[in-house]
Amino acid sequence: TSGQAGNGTDVLMFSGSTLTVRQIPGVLGFGGAPMTVGPDGSVHVVTGAQTPTGIQFSLSRITATAIQTTTFEGNFTSFVRVAGDGTAYIQAQRFSGNNIVRELKIVRTDGTVISVTIPGQGAALQANGGNLVVAPDGTAYTSYISETGRFHIAVITADGAITTRALPVGVTVDQPVSISPTGAAFQRVSRVDPETGQSFVSVVSVATGAVSEEIPGLGAVSMGTDPIVFGPDGRGYVFAAQQIGSASC
Repeated sequence: TSGQAGNGTDVLMFSGSTLTVRQIPGVLGFGGAPMTVGPDGSVHVVTGAQTPTGIQFSLSRITATAIQTTTFEGNFTSFVRVAGDGTAYIQAQRFSGNNIVRELKIVRTDGTVISVTIPGQGAALQANGGNLVVAPDGTAYTSYISETGRFHIAVITADGAITTRALPVGVTVDQPVSISPTGAAFQRVSRVDPETGQSFVSVVSVATGAVSEEIPGLGAVSMGTDPIVFGPDGRGYVFAAQQIGSASC
């Protein structure tokens, strides 16, 4: 839990009957989810503080023994994602002249920050914490729209190397990438037939570009769950809303 006072936030940590209070700069209310717990048990908190030049955004990493706070220029546009080794990822945007620069911030456990510029225009994904997904191995995925209007996936390694994957011409993206139990990335896409107006849903393998068979219908907005649901055997399930009100998978 947390409490706020002035321009700081108290984070209360419980372990059995032991209570520890740790204070971080800034107040909650920025960057979507106020807290994200990593697989390694670290807690990552987004805060903001008013300064003479505007709001200063911070990301604090809290463990049982230490606090590490990193400040950023601009504002955050996604929830914090945390890889298996405790590295934190968050999207940010800032102004450079009249242009908006979109970046992925990779914050390592030692406080080192890697900034990766994301090309194009960000796809506006509001469901499930924004347009950023991180696989257990630290590979980040975010979608964007190029100058030609085509959707792409930016694939960013834990070291900050970026490659891009073009999605099929004519499809749109309204949900983030989904990660299978094996760590493979898949993107659900939608397409509208220009002649009939019929909507279709399909799935694209980010690694290979292979496209599944199309399902007639509209892609259901999945709040709180992945747009592709995977079973223990790795089989994926996608749902599409039919005009008659049924669903197929």
